[in-house]
Amino acid sequence: MATAEACTDGGTVISRLFSLIEKFLPRPFTELELITLTKEKETELLISLSQTVNKIRCWTDGQLQQGSIRSSDSRNSDLHCGDDELLTKIIANLVSLLNAKSQYVRHMVGNIFLVISEFLLPYGGSWDEFIHLLCVCFELAMCNILRHLPQSLVTEADNSKSIVSNMKLVLDNSTWNGIAEILRILRGIVKQLKGTDDDESVGVLLDSLSICLTKIPWDLLNGIHDSDVKVGGSSGEAAAKLLFMGNLVQLLCSVVSVIGYEDSAGSDHKLTILHETCDIIPRLLVWCHVEEWSHILQYFRHKILMLMTKLSIHMQLDCSVLILWLQLLHEYYQDLLSSSISELECGQNDTLDGSPFLLSLDDQEVCQLSSHHLQRKSVFLFLRWTMSLINLGKTSDFKCTCARPNSFIESDLKTVKDCFAKKKGLLQLHGWLQGHVPSNVLSENGINLDKCIKFAASFIRFYMQEDDMLFEVLLQMFTIPSWADRLFSEQGRACHDTEDDILFYMSNLFNPLLLFHVFLAELQYDHQLLLDYLISKDVGGKCAEYLLRCLRIVCDSWKLFVEYSVRESLVCQGFSQEGCKRRRASHEDSSDGRIDTTGQSKLGLLSEQNQGEFNLGSKFFGSRYLQVEGAKGCLLSLKSALRKLHKRKLFPYNPEVLIRRLNRFEELCDQLV
Repeated sequence: MATAEACTDGGTVISRLFSLIEKFLPRPFTELELITLTKEKETELLISLSQTVNKIRCWTDGQLQQGSIRSSDSRNSDLHCGDDELLTKIIANLVSLLNAKSQYVRHMVGNIFLVISEFLLPYGGSWDEFIHLLCVCFELAMCNILRHLPQSLVTEADNSKSIVSNMKLVLDNSTWNGIAEILRILRGIVKQLKGTDDDESVGVLLDSLSICLTKIPWDLLNGIHDSDVKVGGSSGEAAAKLLFMGNLVQLLCSVVSVIGYEDSAGSDHKLTILHETCDIIPRLLVWCHVEEWSHILQYFRHKILMLMTKLSIHMQLDCSVLILWLQLLHEYYQDLLSSSISELECGQNDTLDGSPFLLSLDDQEVCQLSSHHLQRKSVFLFLRWTMSLINLGKTSDFKCTCARPNSFIESDLKTVKDCFAKKKGLLQLHGWLQGHVPSNVLSENGINLDKCIKFAASFIRFYMQEDDMLFEVLLQMFTIPSWADRLFSEQGRACHDTEDDILFYMSNLFNPLLLFHVFLAELQYDHQLLLDYLISKDVGGKCAEYLLRCLRIVCDSWKLFVEYSVRESLVCQGFSQEGCKRRRASHEDSSDGRIDTTGQSKLGLLSEQNQGEFNLGSKFFGSRYLQVEGAKGCLLSLKSALRKLHKRKLFPYNPEVLIRRLNRFEELCDQLV
C-alpha cells in the first residue's frame, strides 16, 4: 500500500501540490488582472498552467506504476495537520483564475482540477476534502451571483471557522463562465468515478453534491434572463449563461447515471439528489425554453428528455410527479406528441449517429432528424408515465395522494379503479390514441382488427430506427392488462369511453402478441436480424428479455397467436428492399426451418380498391399477411443458430433459458402439422 508520503519525493500529498501551485502560480489573480490580461501574459499563463497539468499527471502515472491502492482507513489517516488550510489555498488560487476572460485559461484551470482529483483519489481523506471544497465553491459562487448568501455561510465566514473565510473574497466576483467551469469540473469527476468499484468515493461525492444542491436558491434563477441577475457589465453574458445552463443539465444527467450504475452507493444521498433533480426539472424547462436560446433549443429538449428518462428508470415516481411531468410534456413537447407516427419516413437516413446533431448536415436537416429522435423519446415517456398511472393501483406500495377517497383500502379493487390517478392515465392515453389511430379503428361499431394491425405496424416501424428505444417501448407494453382474448368474440362492442372500454381498446392496439407478430413480419422473418439484436452490446439484454416474455405469452396463449395469423390481416411493409434493416454481422446460416424470403407464395397483396387506405404519404409499400409459418421458421432457425454458437462457446452469454423457451414453442408448432 502506498502512503501519502510515498507519492512524491517528500512531504505530504497536499504540501507537494501546494509547492507546485506556488511555483507556477505564485499568487491569486485579481479581477482587474484577469480582465486586462494581455496576449503575452495570457500565453505565459497558459504555459504555466500546462506545466502544472503535466507535472501532476506524471505524479499520477508514478502512482499507477507503483500500484498504489487506497487502504480502508486512508480517509482518516492521510490528511495531515495544516493540510486542510493548504488545500483551501490551492483551490482558492485556482478558482480565482476561473473568472478569466480567456476561455482557454478557464478550460486549462478546469483540467488542473480534474488531474488533481485523479491524483488525490487514492488518498481518501484528502480527496474527500477536495470534493467538499469544490462543492462549497459552487454553492458560494451561485449564491454570490444570485446575490443571496445563506446566513450559515455568513456566520462561518465572520467567525473564520471554515474554508468559507478563505474563499469568499475570490468568489465575490463570480461569473457565469466561472460557475459553468465548476460544473464541467464536477461532471468530469463524476465521469472519472463512473464504472469504477469505488463505492465509497461515489458516496462521498453524492453526499457533497446533495448538500450543495439543497442549499442553492434555485427559485432565484427564474430571472436568469433578466438584466439584474448578472455580473456587472461582463461581456458575453448571454453566452456565459447559456454555457452555464448547458453544463448544469449535463452534470445532472451524469450524476443520475452514476446513481443508477452504482447500486451500492449511499441510498440517502442518492434519494436526495434524485428528488432534488426532480424538483429542478420544471424549472429547467422554463429556463431553457426562451427565444434567446432558440438556436440551441433542440439540444436542451433532448437533454431534459434524457434526464427525465433516467429519473423514471432509477426512482419510483409518485402520482403527483407523474401527473406534473405529463403536463410538462403537453406544454413543452406537444408538437412532438401530436405529430403522426405513421407519416414518418423510415429509411437508412433516419438514423442518429450517437447524437441528435450531425455536423455534416445543414441546420434544417439536423433539426428534422433530431425532431424524429425527440418525437420517439417523447412518445415513449408519455406511454411509460400514463401506463404507470394506470398501474399504480396494482402495487402493494400504492401511494396516490391525488384526490382519492378517504376510505381507500388497498384490497378494495373498486376503490382503486376510482382513483383519480388511474382515470387520469386512462384519459391521457385515450386522448393520444384518438389523435393517432384512425377513427374507423376505434368507433361506435367496435374495433377493427385489420386496422389494429396496421397501427401496430406503424408503431413498431416508428421505433425501428433506434434499437434501444424499440425494445424499451415493446417491454413497456407488457404492463397493459391483456383483454385481447375477448376481441374475436366482441367485434361489435361499442365504445362508451368507460375505464373498461378504454382498457379494452388499448390492450388490443398494444397487445404484446400482436406486436410480436408484427415485429417478426417487419424483420421479414429473418432470424439473423434477431441474432444481431441478441449479441448487440447495447440492446442484447433487452432483446433477450423481450423474446423470453413474448415466447411465454405465445406459449400460454397459443390459440390466440394462431388466430391473429389465420385472419387475412395485412401489414404494410415500412421498409423498401433498399431501406430494410440489414444484417450487422455475419453468422453461420442454418438450413433448419429457414424461410425463403424471396418466395412470394405466402404473401398477400392488396387489391386496387384498398391500396389508397394504406398509402404512407405519397409512397405505397408492399404488404404481407401475418404468418404463423413465417414466425415458426424464423424462431426455429434462431434456436438452431443459438445452439451452434453456444456449443462452440461463441455466444456472449448463456442462452439456455431462451433455447428452452424456443423448444416449447417448437412443440406447439408441431401441433399445426
